[in-house]
Amino acid sequence: MQNATRFYQNYLRICVQNKSMLKNATGMCSIFSKYSQLNRNKHGMLGTMPLTTSTGENLEKSIEMDLKSGKESRIFERLDKADDLSLLRLPKRTWGSVFYILNQNEDFGTLDKIRAKIKDLNINCGEGALTTLIKSYVRRNQHINAVNVLDQMKNAGLLRHTRTYFPIITNLAENGHQNKAFELFDEMHHYTFKSKKSITMSIPPNMTVALIKSCFQSEISEYNKATEVLLWYNHSGQLLTLQILNAIKEWLDNDPVNSWTMKDCHISKEGLCNNCGKYLDSGHLTSNEREELKLDILNTIEGIFNSEGKAGKRESFCKFVTFLKQCSPCDVIIDGMSIGLSSNVQKQKKRFNFNTLLKVSDHFIQQERKVLVLLNTSIPPSFLSNNVQYFVSDAGDDDLYIMYASAMWNMAPFLVTRDKFREHRFLLAFHNHASYMKWIRSHTIRVSVKRDALTFHRQKYDPVVQTGNSSWHFSLVDGSWFCARKVAI
Repeated sequence: MQNATRFYQNYLRICVQNKSMLKNATGMCSIFSKYSQLNRNKHGMLGTMPLTTSTGENLEKSIEMDLKSGKESRIFERLDKADDLSLLRLPKRTWGSVFYILNQNEDFGTLDKIRAKIKDLNINCGEGALTTLIKSYVRRNQHINAVNVLDQMKNAGLLRHTRTYFPIITNLAENGHQNKAFELFDEMHHYTFKSKKSITMSIPPNMTVALIKSCFQSEISEYNKATEVLLWYNHSGQLLTLQILNAIKEWLDNDPVNSWTMKDCHISKEGLCNNCGKYLDSGHLTSNEREELKLDILNTIEGIFNSEGKAGKRESFCKFVTFLKQCSPCDVIIDGMSIGLSSNVQKQKKRFNFNTLLKVSDHFIQQERKVLVLLNTSIPPSFLSNNVQYFVSDAGDDDLYIMYASAMWNMAPFLVTRDKFREHRFLLAFHNHASYMKWIRSHTIRVSVKRDALTFHRQKYDPVVQTGNSSWHFSLVDGSWFCARKVAI
């Protein structure tokens, strides 16, 4: 019986590592149960490995009931008594829920016991559960354990969301581990992440503050590393909070070489600062940046549609490419779906306003601009504008068509939209992310509609954190600007 028990345990471990064998594992469990019953009948006792009658589904439901009824104390007892196969069958969302509630209740002892059991069985409990585990270690100020979990996620090839990094980086920076904090900060931005919210596009203010302050709060700190954080804000276009600005002021006040003065300033429409008398950078790409970005966009989007499983989508894209080659380059590309869709506040439903789209396209025609309108719905003939090119794409593909058309025309057209187009950078090579964001900011014309009146907005300078030889300019979320200048000693 001991040999059979050992065989069954080893077989389960193999199944844990190869989930495609789960069905076979179920059969093996049944065989082992029958063998155990025969052994019981023959010797009057069961073998050394006890079996439970609970299934993974029953265990999952029981845990869900415990969570809903506030009986978290029973969860570990259930998990401890469950057989290995039932634990293996638990979905990642259940592990995530268990880890979350234990961390919220600061029941770290139970959390560590469950983690040890999962680790012993080599169960993949998912990115969400492990991120919660990292947060629990941070709450206990155990940054080494937190980093170890992150390393395990890397080695296992698990997707790491930016939120996985946030608490570790903040904790490391606040506790004097500047080098490791900046190492992970750099690593975080070399991966692509997806989220339903804008968490992938921003970093928490408290993490930024911790990183900046770590650059002057210790004698062994590297002062100039703060510029890496500010460079990220320059590339991403994210605006600063007052909390971050105060940390930057402290950083400048602790400059070991130079003296600085900071005050609020006004930036003219042309980008002139009234404090230092300097113009802000326009944000236009260099010829090399433009060429690299153009090729990356063309190759990436062609690759997406060439590998598309639906033949209709591939055919539609081929028609679009032919269409672009036949028409002359346009000065303006209008994101038709973004401009035409408006919201009915009462019913919270989207409706397409063809009249708004017509007014926007006519606005640029009157300026003698060549206009292309891209959208994924047909337009009634009465709303078609003269001298405007139209192309109707498949649903959901219009953004990719807009990017492709811009690249075909050497990234020169202006993009008229209400969207920010930020997440699309994650389709491209990492080294082109900053160029893409700079191009979006410098080539986007925003449209606002109020009582059927159209207002067009276009920045003539790049509204981001900027630096020169002797000055910094900081843009805040409330629209204000601050200028920092070196002061002669």
